[in-house]
Amino acid sequence: MSTLLVLIQARTLKLGMPVVAALAAGFVLAAGVLAWRVVRRPDGFVPRAVVGRPAYRIESATGAGIFGGLFAAMYAVPQILAGAYGWGVLGIGAALLPGAAIGAVLSRRAGLLGARNGRLVLAATALAAAVALVFTATGQGGPWPAVLAASLCLAAFAVAQVAIIGELPARLPLPLRGAGMGLFNLTSFVAGGVAAALTGAAATPIGTLRTPALVALFPLSAAVVAVVTRSRAAGREGRSRDEQHVTQ
Repeated sequence: MSTLLVLIQARTLKLGMPVVAALAAGFVLAAGVLAWRVVRRPDGFVPRAVVGRPAYRIESATGAGIFGGLFAAMYAVPQILAGAYGWGVLGIGAALLPGAAIGAVLSRRAGLLGARNGRLVLAATALAAAVALVFTATGQGGPWPAVLAASLCLAAFAVAQVAIIGELPARLPLPLRGAGMGLFNLTSFVAGGVAAALTGAAATPIGTLRTPALVALFPLSAAVVAVVTRSRAAGREGRSRDEQHVTQ
């Protein structure tokens, strides 16, 4: 993954083709060795019993979207506020503080609603962040859409702590919980790094002000996954109730 991060920024780092080719070969080789090891050692560092579970893959996909949106927004939004609108460091920090307060309220609300409805709060917050990021990329409304977008990304991250990190351990067998949470955190933070790297690499060809449109894809993907999995969970619950009724 470290090699992938460098490859994404190869143009920004002005790496020559021989270096890029060597990095690409190293990435492919390392990925192949990892896949081979997971198959050969199912109880190794990456337990197959964890990565093969739909619950882990779903939560990891949602977490990747949330973390990716946050990390990329934390790179792009201060650049926009400083470069396009002349804001100082203190002003940018103060403007982003309300996002933490919003996140605290929403995460507590999500915790009180339970896992399924908590995911709905997460989906709504992530979708709102994606919309605000797209609006920021249009350049309309001055600096405030950028501030709102970053605040909503922070809020989505806070809600995810309850809706995902609080739920995933309960969906894994006790012996697998430590490995599952470790891999989930690793996957989420890697996704955040990849998103930030993509945003930085895209800033030169498309312009810094346009990068939020790219960032929006990450919270949008998280919102879609959260809604789809919530609907499937509701369907399973309905079928379970029907089966219980027939049995009775």
